[in-house]
Amino acid sequence: MRVERKLLKNNAILEKQALLIQSLEGLGDILVFETERQKNELVINGLQKIRVLMEKIFEIRSEDPEYFDL
Repeated sequence: MRVERKLLKNNAILEKQALLIQSLEGLGDILVFETERQKNELVINGLQKIRVLMEKIFEIRSEDPEYFDL
């Protein structure tokens, strides 16, 4: 039973990680598009927001590493 729970937890984590990666890729595509339109201030603001979110993720990881480990 424990192995099954661990596998389910791992699958849930993998799905969340995949969703995060897809979301970041989508944001990157949008920022590239805006850069091409010379909307550099918008791009800089977007990158700053991504940086803040990534810092929060790494903070959570340092506080609860088991949540991130497979």
